[in-house]
Amino acid sequence: MESDSISVNFIKILSYDLPLKNNAVCYVACSGGLDSTVLAHLTAHAGIKSVLLHCNFNLRGKESDEDEKFVLQLADELGVKCLVKSFDTKRIAEENGESTQITARKLRYEWFEEIMGNDDHLLTAHHHNDNVETSLFNLIKGTGVKGLRGIPERRGRILRPLLKFTRQDLKEYALKNNLLWREDSSNFTNKYSRNYLRNKVIPSFKEINPSFIDTMKGQMEYFRRLESFYERGYQEFMRKSLGEYKGFKAIEISRVTYQPDYKLFLSDFFKRNGFNDSQIHDIFYSINGESGRIFESNEVRIIHDRNHWLLDYSFEDSKVENARLIVPGETLVRDLVFTTKIHLSENYKIDPNPNIAAIDMNKLKGDVVIRSWHEGDWFNPLGMKGKKKLSDFMIDAKIPLSLKEKILVVESGDEIVWVVGMRIDDRFKITSKTKNILHISVKDQKSI
Repeated sequence: MESDSISVNFIKILSYDLPLKNNAVCYVACSGGLDSTVLAHLTAHAGIKSVLLHCNFNLRGKESDEDEKFVLQLADELGVKCLVKSFDTKRIAEENGESTQITARKLRYEWFEEIMGNDDHLLTAHHHNDNVETSLFNLIKGTGVKGLRGIPERRGRILRPLLKFTRQDLKEYALKNNLLWREDSSNFTNKYSRNYLRNKVIPSFKEINPSFIDTMKGQMEYFRRLESFYERGYQEFMRKSLGEYKGFKAIEISRVTYQPDYKLFLSDFFKRNGFNDSQIHDIFYSINGESGRIFESNEVRIIHDRNHWLLDYSFEDSKVENARLIVPGETLVRDLVFTTKIHLSENYKIDPNPNIAAIDMNKLKGDVVIRSWHEGDWFNPLGMKGKKKLSDFMIDAKIPLSLKEKILVVESGDEIVWVVGMRIDDRFKITSKTKNILHISVKDQKSI
C-alpha cells in the first residue's frame, strides 16, 4: 500500500469507522518500535491532538533507557507532548506471582486509565499481522469462534486504527517518510509463544500459501460474522431450554437432547457457567446414570434429578460476566429476558418504567454487554451532576444486601450505560440531537 494511501485511509478510519469525540485527546501508546512510531507520525500529521505515552519497564537495562530517550525525541520532533512512566516490573511480578509479560500489560493499562479523561481515547499500534497472530494463538488455546475473529478495532476508549494495515505497509510508510525506529531485541527470541508463532509458525504457513496474511483478512471477517450468527442461535436455544422445576431454574433433559446440535449449545452454556471440559463430559455422561449426581463450579451447582438438571445459583453468587446483548433481539441472563429494539427518535415517548431504558445509540462504543456490578464501578446517574460510585448510589437508594448482590449493569466500551432496573447513565440519555434509540426492556422469564 502506498504511503499516501495509508495516510488517507488512516484519516478515513478515524473519521468513519472509529470516530473521535469532539475535543478529545488521543493518547498514543508508543514503545518506539516500528508500529507505534508510524502511529505517532500518522496521528500528528493528521492534525489530531495527541500525547505520546511511553512505559519503561526496566526489563532490558540500557536498551530500555535508550527506548525512552528515543520516544522523548520523537515527541519533540512531532511537536507533541510525551509522558513517561518507569516501573520496577520484575519486583512487582515476583510480589504478585505473575509473569513479567502479564505484569507489564496490567501496569501499562492501569497507568493509561489513570491519565485519560472521560472523553479521551487511547490509540494502540496493533496491525493486521498482530491480528493474525492473535487469531492463531486463540486457535491453539481453544477459545472457539470468538477468539478466531481476532482483535476488535474498538474496546471502550481503546482504538486500534492500524488493524487494516500489514506490517509491510507500515514499514514502507516509515521508509518513505525517513522514519527511524527502535528494534526490541526480545522480539527475536522464540522464548515467548507469540514470538514463536511470528518467527516460526507463520513463515511455515507462508511457504504453503504466500498470501497467507492477506487470506486471513477475509477469514477473520468471516469468523466475526459466524460468531454473531452463532450467538443468536445460542440465545434462542437457551431461551427455549431453560425453565423451572422444584423451585430451581432447570433444563429438562428429554426436551433438549432431541434437538440437533444440543451438545454444542449446552457445552457452551456449561462453560459460561464455569465448568471445564472434563466436568462437561461428566454432566453429559450423567444423562443415562442414576439421579442425584452433583456438579459444582465457582458459579453454580448442577443437580441431576431424574429428567432434569437443576441449576442452584444460590450455591454461589450468580456472577454474570460480559453476556453480549443481542441487538435487536432477546438475550437470556439468569432468569431475566432482555429485549432490545431500535427506534427512530421521532415520536418516541420515554417510558418511566424502571425496567425500560432508552439509550442514544450513537453514543455507544462497541459491543453492549450485561454483567454483574463490581466494587469500584461508577457512573453518571441521570439527572445528577458528576459521577458517583455505584455502591454509594445503591446505599442512597436503600437497596437491601440480598438484592444488591443480584444487581446487573449494561455496559458499552467499559462504561456503564444502565444500572438495570434503576437508572441509566446521563452520558447516554436521549437529547434533541438523538437520531436512533436503543430500547431495552427486561422481564423475569417466569412472567413471560
